[in-house]
Amino acid sequence: MNQILRIDDTLSHAERIALGNYASVHPRITYKRFRDDFCDSLKWRWELIHFGELRFTQEVLFEIAIARRIWPARLFHALALGEQYPEEQCKYRIVILDPRAPLILGADEKGQRYITVEESLGNLWDGECRFLAVSPMD
Repeated sequence: MNQILRIDDTLSHAERIALGNYASVHPRITYKRFRDDFCDSLKWRWELIHFGELRFTQEVLFEIAIARRIWPARLFHALALGEQYPEEQCKYRIVILDPRAPLILGADEKGQRYITVEESLGNLWDGECRFLAVSPMD
C-alpha cells in the first residue's frame, strides 16, 4: 500500500459528497445514517483488494482484518477516495464494507461516477469486485 488518503475533518458530510463530483448518490447515504462518530487518523494508506472469485462478506472481512491486518474502509474513506482518486472508481467496481451498510463506488459506461448502497447482493460478492482497505498512518 503506497497510496495515501487524506481526510479533511473540517468538511461536512454534504461537502465531502460534493467534492467527489458524483453523477449519482444513493438517497440512503445521509449524515444521519452514516454519521462518522470519529476519524482517529487524518492520513490513511489504502489498497484495493481483488480476489478474482466469488467471496462471502465474512471471508472478505477475515482476509482484510485478520490475515492482512488492515481495516475495511468506511464511508469517509470512500468519499476521500472518490475525491482524490476518481480514476480508480472509473476502472473498478469498488466495495466498501462499512458496518452500517455495504456501499459500491462505480461508474457507468459513460464514465459517470456514482456511490450507492448495495441492497441486492447480500453476503456474496462477484469476482470483479475490488474491496477498499485502509490502515492509519498517524
